[in-house]
Amino acid sequence: MSFLHPNLQIAAKQMSNYTRNRFRLETSSTKNELKAGDVITVNLPENCLLDTKSIRFLGNASSTVMDSSNMSMFPAGLESLVGSCEIFINGVQVQSTTQYNTLARILKIGRDSNDRNNSTANILAKSHIVDVGDAPQSATAPDFNFCIDKWIGFLNECSSRFLPTDLLGQISLKITLAPNSVMIPFRKESSHGYTLDPSNPEVTLADLNYTLKDVHFTIDSLVVDPIYSQALRHQLSSEGMIAINYKDYYTFQMNAVGTSYQNRFALSSGSIDKMYATQRKSTYANGLKALARRSAVVGADKHVGSYFVFESLTNTGADADPYSGKPDDFRYQWKINNVAHGQYRQQLIEAAADLAYVNDKCSQNSNGILPHDMTDFKETSCIIPLVLNHPETPISVRSGYNSMGINSVMVFDATGVKENPAAGLESTVVVEVTSQLRVAQGKSLAVSH
Repeated sequence: MSFLHPNLQIAAKQMSNYTRNRFRLETSSTKNELKAGDVITVNLPENCLLDTKSIRFLGNASSTVMDSSNMSMFPAGLESLVGSCEIFINGVQVQSTTQYNTLARILKIGRDSNDRNNSTANILAKSHIVDVGDAPQSATAPDFNFCIDKWIGFLNECSSRFLPTDLLGQISLKITLAPNSVMIPFRKESSHGYTLDPSNPEVTLADLNYTLKDVHFTIDSLVVDPIYSQALRHQLSSEGMIAINYKDYYTFQMNAVGTSYQNRFALSSGSIDKMYATQRKSTYANGLKALARRSAVVGADKHVGSYFVFESLTNTGADADPYSGKPDDFRYQWKINNVAHGQYRQQLIEAAADLAYVNDKCSQNSNGILPHDMTDFKETSCIIPLVLNHPETPISVRSGYNSMGINSVMVFDATGVKENPAAGLESTVVVEVTSQLRVAQGKSLAVSH
């Protein structure tokens, strides 16, 4: 069969009756200033075609001094301020993501690259901390405009980038702001983050703070040829429904884990695509200072807020340093209905390799992941993934593990953890699934997870 490459073809076509425009969307909040725990609700435009990649959350972020010598510093990435995210369509909940900021950080470590992290992401949402400890930053409290343009779940991870709200109905977005503990206590006089001391009554966790002002959203709406709407309505009448796939996430936590543990959970889903296991100290939300990365390179995170430090805490035998690049005793294994994935206990070097593999960054031309060496991976970015779906499949294809109607028990099994009873340890497993929104006539909706 002959083949003519597209770059050898000479063709000219035109998309007729196409226009687009951008709209500013105000929230339903009556407050001029929003703080930790406040709820932001916005309704997207109805009876139009929405470009979900254009949804942006904008505003001004600031914090105030806690006393004459202390202030609150922002963690890396303003998505850290999103505590939970819920999406409703015609009153039907299609997404409910708790600990949204933790999930965003876990996915960012493998999906993002340092190129984006140091350009677009940093310009729009202060993607990384580069100068905690530098005197110039300690002179004044933070005050800057921000734009969150990347979303996890239905808004950006959907089989259709363009959503016809004339068929779906009204889409509502509800955001609950994260607690103040995501902020970093920062001492001006010494120009460093520090740990809050319970014995010091002058500055406590309650003194950490942030404020959002002029909060609003923007979105692009399109008008295309009427034949597109006719085609959708024809499919609706002939097949009875239109199916839209999208990514959804579930979180399973286990507290007080020891030197070896099993995080056991169950989930019923038509397509379980990926799993991500991580662990962090149980004190992550107690107002701890940002951890300084010893192996930080130019342009990468030099500090990571304690709320988002995912540690390996590996037991390295005679070597007391759990973050060294030396061989360690940490081993892990995934199990689904007593079937092991893989068939042997794996090392952290394999988890680091899989962090690129599950995100399909396998070729020499692919962008890299955020960790830049093994010390960096073990110290703040220890994500242990498992892939169950077929590589390179679009969201429109559900190819993951099907546990619908099956009492599936899943386990993340870890050994060789360095014992740290003072801080305690929390295991978190995030499960990525492909859910399906089924749209019937009369804007009737149903969700199949």
